[in-house]
Amino acid sequence: MPANLVGSAKELIIGVGIPAMKMYGGLCHYLYQAANGRIHSWGDSFADISSAGVKVKCPTWTPCALISPTG
Repeated sequence: MPANLVGSAKELIIGVGIPAMKMYGGLCHYLYQAANGRIHSWGDSFADISSAGVKVKCPTWTPCALISPTG
């Protein structure tokens, strides 16, 4: 899933994964993207997905699922 599609939406639940993981299509965590574009995970706020990944030592996270809570 292209990362540019993630940035174009408003509020999203973003499933992120590690391509090398085979189970669940690589899915390993969910992030919340607020309407202002900030990424929220584990009680912290980040400018982007890769910054959130660095915090938990998974900088190779890539979006693998998008869920829109607003339709």
